[in-house]
Amino acid sequence: MAVLLCGCLRDEEAEPKKNPTIAFKTGAGYTFANDTVPQNDTLLIGAVMERGDDRLVLFKLLSRFDNNPASTADSLADPGSSFTFDRTILTRSQPGTEVWTFWLQENDGDIIRRSITLTVQ
Repeated sequence: MAVLLCGCLRDEEAEPKKNPTIAFKTGAGYTFANDTVPQNDTLLIGAVMERGDDRLVLFKLLSRFDNNPASTADSLADPGSSFTFDRTILTRSQPGTEVWTFWLQENDGDIIRRSITLTVQ
């Protein structure tokens, strides 16, 4: 007599999906958190991006001023599994808000974002 046992995992028991990560660089000279800054200031922002379970297909650095739509300040197609990105920015010459967003898209369409908001005075 043969007994066949079959096992499977329900969705909630399966391993959780590993998302990509975006970590701001925090070393000397980097701006890595929301801050109030002067007009016409030169700042360095940077991030380390790590792939999750899915392949990364697109990276963008987006900038948004006040409540205007975001625009692409930089981009990289097919960035690979992990990479770093630095950008020197010159803050605006008038008071307002700048939002800088690091944006990753995976091959399944998922998007991960991490932003720094600068209040320019």
